Amino acid sequence: MAVLNKVLTQRTRMALSRRNIEFVLKYQNASLEELAAYLQRQKAELRHIPARTEVIGGDFIELRFRGWSNALAAIGVNRALAAKRGTPALEKTALYQAEFNTQREIDKTAKAEAKKANKAKKNPGIEHKNRAELRVDEEVTRRTMYVLQLQGFKCPQDKNVRKTPEFRTAYQQQLAAFEQEQAAEKEARRAARQAERQEPAAEESTQ
Repeated sequence: MAVLNKVLTQRTRMALSRRNIEFVLKYQNASLEELAAYLQRQKAELRHIPARTEVIGGDFIELRFRGWSNALAAIGVNRALAAKRGTPALEKTALYQAEFNTQREIDKTAKAEAKKANKAKKNPGIEHKNRAELRVDEEVTRRTMYVLQLQGFKCPQDKNVRKTPEFRTAYQQQLAAFEQEQAAEKEARRAARQAERQEPAAEESTQ
């Protein structure tokens, strides 16, 4: 168990680091107003004034606003309260705990898939999830665990969290939200490509 916890801790830190990098790449050209809007959403999810370690992109936001208290002030937090906001250790945050639980579930899923793969070798008719489905499941599971963590849900130690009604309900909600996001991004890319194709035509017509 100690070895597994050490492995999960390493994976959790790596996953959070990767998510922070992805955040920087996504928001590197964002305005302070856009970053403030993101931080406001995080505040609403957490239901309290967020600390730098409690949100993905915290270090980047602090850098852009030249101080975390400035970032909090940008979302309407009183400067006196902003200055007093402490910075809890990463391991104590809901963000970390949710990611740790996600990595534990991913580990369980990976082991289960390995067993299925071994069975599939003996029986080619057995199907198992492909990589794309696993990536979707990983992302939706991560979001689900984060929501449950914020809600204060505690899974009984003798029960698989995936089999609890709380997880199933939250998972379906997060899956629906994820699919909507993917559809919106796909439509945005399609519209962007269409706009790019129309620009040369418009230039030619004006010449």
